[in-house]
Amino acid sequence: ERDRNGLLRAVDLILPRDNSELLLVIDQFEELFTLVPDESARTHFLDILTAAATDLRSRVRIIITLRADFYDRPLHYPEFGQLVRNHIETVLPLTAGELKRAISYPVERVGVAYEPGLVATIIDDVLYQPGALPLLQYALTELFESRDDLTLTHAAYEDIGGTAGALARRAEELYHEQESAGQEAIRQLFLGLVAVDDDSADSPETRQRVSRSELTAIVQDEELMDQIIDDYAAYRLLTLDHDPESRSPTVEIAHEALLCEWGRLRGWLDENRDDLRLRRQLARAAEEWRQADRDASFALRGTRLEQFASWSGSTQLALTQSARDYLQASLALRDERIAAETARQAREVKLEHRARRVLQVLVVVFLLAALLSSGLAFIAINQRQSAVENAADAQNVALVAGSQAALANDDMDTALALAWQAVSINPDSALAQAQLSEAAYAPGTVRILTGNTDMVTWSALSPDERTFFGGADDGFVHLWELETGKLLWEYKVPTKDVPPWVKNVAFSPDGGVVAATFNDLIMFWETSSGELIRQIDSNVNRQKIAFHPNGEQFATIGSEEQSHLVIWDYASGEVVRQFERGSYIEDIVYIEDGSAILIAGVDGVLTLIDPQTGQVIREFEHYQGTNSIRLRYVAISPDGTQVMGALLEAGLAIWDFATGKLLNTYTYGGVVSLAFHPLDGTVLIGDYSILRVIDPQTGAILRSNVGHSRGI
Repeated sequence: ERDRNGLLRAVDLILPRDNSELLLVIDQFEELFTLVPDESARTHFLDILTAAATDLRSRVRIIITLRADFYDRPLHYPEFGQLVRNHIETVLPLTAGELKRAISYPVERVGVAYEPGLVATIIDDVLYQPGALPLLQYALTELFESRDDLTLTHAAYEDIGGTAGALARRAEELYHEQESAGQEAIRQLFLGLVAVDDDSADSPETRQRVSRSELTAIVQDEELMDQIIDDYAAYRLLTLDHDPESRSPTVEIAHEALLCEWGRLRGWLDENRDDLRLRRQLARAAEEWRQADRDASFALRGTRLEQFASWSGSTQLALTQSARDYLQASLALRDERIAAETARQAREVKLEHRARRVLQVLVVVFLLAALLSSGLAFIAINQRQSAVENAADAQNVALVAGSQAALANDDMDTALALAWQAVSINPDSALAQAQLSEAAYAPGTVRILTGNTDMVTWSALSPDERTFFGGADDGFVHLWELETGKLLWEYKVPTKDVPPWVKNVAFSPDGGVVAATFNDLIMFWETSSGELIRQIDSNVNRQKIAFHPNGEQFATIGSEEQSHLVIWDYASGEVVRQFERGSYIEDIVYIEDGSAILIAGVDGVLTLIDPQTGQVIREFEHYQGTNSIRLRYVAISPDGTQVMGALLEAGLAIWDFATGKLLNTYTYGGVVSLAFHPLDGTVLIGDYSILRVIDPQTGAILRSNVGHSRGI
């Protein structure tokens, strides 16, 4: 597991110190592509096989068997694919003579004979038929058990249904022996034992090994399911085994030919293909959640959550307990977020009402003060100037008191307005100036982070919102603690760039790693300690970096022309695949489940692509404005329904994520940073001096904060 030479080391430990060698046979190699959801695990497995097969000192010889309809899968991995292409041995169907020997010889060895002509009949049934050997194996076993003394007869062969029908006939007989509850359990059993590829609508189904306890738990009557499994296993239609790690009992379809030959199962698969694909996706997500110790960041969100919640209520497929637990936990987290947002909005309404009451009281105070000062002027004209000054002082004190009251009630906007008015009335008032200073830092400036010596142009907030990572123009990266503003650590990057600008920064999905890109480097640090984990040297420009939601891969923009999307394996730091997009790429964003990447291009085109194949899933409607259409940044709304893009010199554009339709455009001038607020769905945009909060439905500016520099 440590590196690509692991298999070589293991073999050296196993074999004696002589000229002996190890022959490693891997059967049903297609299961590496159908039953292994972890791309990094699959890549590592192929890498250790490649190393073992190509090392000049290797004492390993490897044979793999692969179904013909999966021949293209290994070719997607260049090194391993080259081995397959150069060393393939095609196994052709048996000829008539070879079939005759395979059918006759085992029987003759035990003193049993076929009726005249029966061998020829069997050969006619299977010669050059696809998938014939597993059917023949099962039919001959059934025929041998139905023999008449020492003779295998035509009558017995016809009774079992012949070669093509023996498998399906036995499966159908067992199905009809059950009542309706048992028949439904059989349907759920076999649909649970079949894997459907997520990546293609017409890919072949394959069998999969499943925990017996998981299968019995999908129906109410566990004893009934146990009995059904034993019945099908007794007739060799199911294979019973144990998981090599946990030693728990497992169940598997014995003959993959059953998937095609049993008409009833074929119908179930055709009817439920989409449901099977969704259940597989949900099961994979649930397993990642379980392995992450039920971390909330792995929960379903947005449209994906709504999709699975709606589907689970309508599908006729039974879900495993782990999938049900995962879905319920995701729904509970969604409800908590909704409740928190509702409570926040209620608090804001309450504070707004309180601020209005304070202002009403202050207006009355100001009015009385004005009347009082006017009365004093009439009474003592000779002291007019003194009275005016006293009134101003009184008004100044009242405004400062009102600002302090608003600040105490967390009404920052009112506090700032009253303090500003107090200073306007009496600029020399130390009391008013002190209150204005206190209020000025309250509205948007929660804390000022210091310690950097140059402008921080790229920044990222950790998933737990406890730390803040920034990259500066002098090549330094910094990590601050948000609660205290303390600089936890900094690192000077030894880049050859002049100037040594940081190109982009990011947190890993679990927050344990921070990354930064430069023209010639990609670097990763441990968040807690600042220890450098990995440095990837590169002579091509690497601008944006985006982590896959599971943290096992990341994507960057590459090549001198910035036109390549490059997918990396985080564990090894090696390129997994890359795609040429044909034009300069400005920004990249993974969608929530990691199944696709949004790409914003310099030509103004926004596309959604499959990171496995590079194929375009959706191209969004092109903005046809008169201003520059260069797309600088792109962000996805928290609920996953909308996409927001920053257009150079033209403001913002909003698209519908599901259809790609352009919904709205808003003009704000140059936008150099863009983000959605994770709770209320508002949009934050920044130029080089002002940070604005935007309502995405109307484009209205809800709030502006001066002092912004660049990143969000």
